[in-house]
Amino acid sequence: MADNEANNEADKASQSEKQAVPGSLSQQLMRVVFGLYCLVALVVTSVHMVQEYRHTHEAVQRELASYQQIFGSVLTRAMWDLDRDRLTDIADGLLQVPIITGVSIDRLRQGKAQAMVHRGTVIYKDEVQMVDGAGNLQTIGQEPGTLLVHRFPIVFDVEDTQINLGTATLYSSSDVVFERVRLGFTFLIVNALIKGVALWMIFLWVSKRMLLRPLARLTQSLKKLHFDKLEDCEIDLDLKQRNELSVIEESFQKALTALRAAYEEITQLNTGLVQQVEARTQELTEAQTLASASMQAKNDFLGKMSHELRTPMHGVMGMLSLLENEQLSAEQFRKVRLAKASAESLLALINDVLDFSRMESNRLVLEQHDFDLVRLVSELSEQNAWRAEEKNIEVVLDLAELNHHWLFGDAGRLRQILEILIDNAIKFTDSGHIMLSAASRDVGARVMLTLSLEDTGIGIAPLHVQDIFSPFMQVDAGSTRKYGGTGLGLSIAQRLAQLMQGDIQLHSVPGKGSRFEVCVYLSSSKRDEKLYSSQVLQGRSILLVVDRQASQQALMRQLKVWGAEVHNLSTILLERSPSERIEAIIQGHHYDVVLLDTAINNCEVLMALLKHHLRKQNPEWVLLQSSRSFTVSLTDLALDSVSTIAKPATPDDLFRTLVAMGDCDELDSEESLLVEESLLPEHRKIKWPAKTRILVVEDNVVNQHVAKGLLDNLGLPCDMADDGRQAIAQLCANADEPYSLVLMDCQMPVLDGYDTTRAIRNGEAGEAYRDITIVALTANAMEGDKGRCLDMGMNDYLSKPLEPDTLRVTLERWLLPSHVS
Repeated sequence: MADNEANNEADKASQSEKQAVPGSLSQQLMRVVFGLYCLVALVVTSVHMVQEYRHTHEAVQRELASYQQIFGSVLTRAMWDLDRDRLTDIADGLLQVPIITGVSIDRLRQGKAQAMVHRGTVIYKDEVQMVDGAGNLQTIGQEPGTLLVHRFPIVFDVEDTQINLGTATLYSSSDVVFERVRLGFTFLIVNALIKGVALWMIFLWVSKRMLLRPLARLTQSLKKLHFDKLEDCEIDLDLKQRNELSVIEESFQKALTALRAAYEEITQLNTGLVQQVEARTQELTEAQTLASASMQAKNDFLGKMSHELRTPMHGVMGMLSLLENEQLSAEQFRKVRLAKASAESLLALINDVLDFSRMESNRLVLEQHDFDLVRLVSELSEQNAWRAEEKNIEVVLDLAELNHHWLFGDAGRLRQILEILIDNAIKFTDSGHIMLSAASRDVGARVMLTLSLEDTGIGIAPLHVQDIFSPFMQVDAGSTRKYGGTGLGLSIAQRLAQLMQGDIQLHSVPGKGSRFEVCVYLSSSKRDEKLYSSQVLQGRSILLVVDRQASQQALMRQLKVWGAEVHNLSTILLERSPSERIEAIIQGHHYDVVLLDTAINNCEVLMALLKHHLRKQNPEWVLLQSSRSFTVSLTDLALDSVSTIAKPATPDDLFRTLVAMGDCDELDSEESLLVEESLLPEHRKIKWPAKTRILVVEDNVVNQHVAKGLLDNLGLPCDMADDGRQAIAQLCANADEPYSLVLMDCQMPVLDGYDTTRAIRNGEAGEAYRDITIVALTANAMEGDKGRCLDMGMNDYLSKPLEPDTLRVTLERWLLPSHVS
């Protein structure tokens, strides 16, 4: 029975070997062994063939030499008798020998060889020639080295003297050698093949019995190995003697035993882990549900508080804006401005909290639109200049390296970043300057915008540089008490920059100031016109009289970019008397423009000296003035051509002033039109379309008064509706004199703004009002409010409190024919 089982296993092993896939161990082993044998056989055969060739070659040489003994005496007799016919017969006889392919017999006469008989293939005149029976020569193109040559002398003995009669040369071909070797080579190949096949068969039988069958059993056992069925796995290689495979078998058995023990332990641990995971999953689910509910509650609370806070803030700020346009005394106007500034600070605090909440919940989405970057930065610097001047701080604007006028991105969020940085700079700077710089360059398909804000404030210690961007963090508690603030501004600014694929870096020295560098990536705008032509100011010479280094450098860089030649008077205002200094710097120069900062000490005296020394040149004068600087008496100076620019000097103001003072013929038509339009008053009277009427739908009485006052200032008549039902009724009642636009509050009793808009779009207010422009008014500021308004069918969105300029721009966009697409 045991033998039968062994045979059955051997048969199974044989079947598995037959079914072995290409690349199995057995086939690889056979290929390697057979390949090695073939290589060895080839080397041995090659060596044997070389030796056989040499032996045969030497045998042929010896055989040729043997014919010297046989035919030597005959040749000597015939040569002595000079019997040419007999010599010819001897040569023909030698050619009958199989290994001889040519014969040459030469006579020695007066020390020179003279040909007597040539037959067959011989070397004649260093060439292989074929000589036929008639003695004709024919060159056959064979190399002389391919012939075997044996040459011997023909000597006649007279008594004791040998007379050299000539030489005989016997030739044989290498083909004779190869012909003899061929038979031995064939036998050698056949012998090698027989031995190779025999050895391969023996090795195959031995390897199968001793190696391949045990390996096949091991492979089958490994295929049956499953971690969840270890009890069914066994291994038996049926080895007759101990070797490396028996060690493998024993090691496998030990590993299998260890695996079974480990499997039982893992099973027990897994059961416990499953229970723990289920318990933890339940806890996490409950925690996630609680967190979601908490987040939703927080968002609902913030949304509700936003609405509740912004509604009264709308009334407060609106009324204050209306009061500013009333006839007020200076003291009353100052109080209104202070109250409005406080309200704006409170609104900024509300916005910071809402922005931080949106960022924490990843609900802040950037808007994308074209915007004028130069105008944005210029307006920010102008708006904050009065706050800085109250602390005797100079605001400097440097846009010399800005290569893009228009960009495509979120202008509001970019403005928010700069507002936060400027506000901090003014807050923490007591004297000196604040310089806002901007530079841009193309990086692939994007535009890398770098904004830098440098101040001469208190600075920040290196230890606190990283902490300054953390929420609710300030340098120390004393800073909070002295300067105020929540510590959210820089955190919000950094996160906004990161949303624009950028970041904010801080470089600061305590006691000397700080520099914030903002790097963001935006897209280029199709409206990126080049508004400043360097050709207009090319060759114009400008004398710059500015004593503050930051303003001086910024103005010089900007003017040089436009192509002007700039000389700085303050570079030598250190050594001699003022008159001598002025005389030294203007000597040999002609100046078209004098650009002077009126904040310089003894400004009138300096201007009088300059006027005196430049009287022959008669330059044009551009004065940089701030609201707190000394007002120069232009009448006393009697300057012929003078213009003033408010500080900080924006590129638009500076360029327009210099161009307007120059020869306008140098401008092309497009640039001339640009300058003329730019010089128009910013707050011009708007001419609205005839019979324009606005319907304001607002439930809050104070907000109604604010809206009416803002619209009256814009010259727009309006009617009021307390809720959505009343609004629909008024629209239906005024079909003959239709309204042009509806300002719709979103949160109202009876019928809110969303349902009212849906009813109007469905035709409940009449077919004439299905497509009327509806602008949402909402105190909500959470993410998604604008999208919800647009999804409900509204055309635009305004958040409370209303800004007069924002309201004006929105109404212009929807009511003026030039703005309607």
